[in-house]
Amino acid sequence: MRNEGDEARVVKEGVLERLGEIFTNFSLRWMPDAFVFALLLTLIAMVLASIFTPHNPLDVIFHWSDGFWGVLKFSMQSSYGLILCTVLAMSPILRRAFAKLANLPKTHVQVQLLNVTVAVLLMAFNWGMLVAAGLFAREIAIASKKKGLKVHYSLLVAGAYAGLLPWHVGLSGASQLLLATEGHFLVDQTGVIPTSQTLFHPYSYGAFILLSVVVIATIVLMTPKGKIEELPEDVIALAELRPLPNVGGIWDKILDNKILGVLLGTIMLVAIVWDMAVYGRGWDLNLFVFVLYGLSLVIHMSLRTFCESIFDSVRAASQIFLQFQYYGGIMGIMVWSGLAMVIAGWFANISTTFTWPFWDFVQAGIVNMFVPSGGGQFTATAPIILEVSKMVNVPLAPTAITAFALGDQWTNMIQPFWILPILGVAGLALRRVMGYTAVVFILTGIAAIAWIFIATPLMGLV
Repeated sequence: MRNEGDEARVVKEGVLERLGEIFTNFSLRWMPDAFVFALLLTLIAMVLASIFTPHNPLDVIFHWSDGFWGVLKFSMQSSYGLILCTVLAMSPILRRAFAKLANLPKTHVQVQLLNVTVAVLLMAFNWGMLVAAGLFAREIAIASKKKGLKVHYSLLVAGAYAGLLPWHVGLSGASQLLLATEGHFLVDQTGVIPTSQTLFHPYSYGAFILLSVVVIATIVLMTPKGKIEELPEDVIALAELRPLPNVGGIWDKILDNKILGVLLGTIMLVAIVWDMAVYGRGWDLNLFVFVLYGLSLVIHMSLRTFCESIFDSVRAASQIFLQFQYYGGIMGIMVWSGLAMVIAGWFANISTTFTWPFWDFVQAGIVNMFVPSGGGQFTATAPIILEVSKMVNVPLAPTAITAFALGDQWTNMIQPFWILPILGVAGLALRRVMGYTAVVFILTGIAAIAWIFIATPLMGLV
């Protein structure tokens, strides 16, 4: 039985704080390692595809193999992007800026508030700023420790990841940008849909504002008053770049020269501008990575600090290298066996004009558990989203696309793939963080569903 002391403790802690503690305890006991999670999802996808599609188990294995290697290019692009975002964030200039910002909060609550707000703003710009959010969480924890302010580190790291949640209705929304691209794979059915009808429509940015507020408030209200787990000592060592050894002679002078790095980076950036302006090349993931490379060289200036940052950044992205191929295999199963279409079709069969945005949201959340790539998932399920939207007379833009985006981003809070680079720089195990992001998952799910059912008819979008 619960005694009066326990009841007083619950009241004192607050509902969300207590809820965060409950889910964290559950996560510590039952949450598998992220790699084991990927393997379990692989087996589940294989079984479901063998049962619910016409393909036999051997076909499914071949689909998995094709997908495993089929995403190698995208895997390298994404990994390179994450590494270079980390290199950029670890430049002396940005590290000093992070350090100054990290010293502003005076209380534990202010620390959590600033951390999650910075994370939301960074990833509203681009999801690739994941690592930058993790680095800021680590920096603010170190700054707090130096001035004797006790900060719950696991919640800080969870807040850094929770900033990802609104990303698909932010500036780098994959499905919206894809539909706005000339010659996209659905152009014959939809034409080119400008972002003014998707990302910059009130239905989309209204959802972004609502979810950002809910994310920030949830993290702040989970700030513990007791049982604070401070920054582990070994994490402080992660923040120090391992210096390159001096080899003597001209090579050290080249590494330390601040003109050469700026010159090389500037040449890369000029080449990109020239390629786009003169030859009409469109913006794509390769150019994004190239820009990050050039900017990193310019901001670091010294090739020595650039190389030192590369070494530490690869460590942070190591699990992405390892696991991306497994999720590529799962995506191969989902797409080529038709399982993604089957799952989307289940919800399409029970949809009406009023309920389709909700079921679109739900199916996107479920498929995202197996295909944690917004662009990859949209490619797999877009045909049925388009077809059902026509059948039940729901506009594709902004209604169906935004509902899909909300569902895709929602289950990232319980799908551990994208948290891996943050854990790499934070030096924490997955189990210490996912309990808090599970609470974010529940509350933002309620907020997103409320937005779909209230804002959609009010704006005349169904």
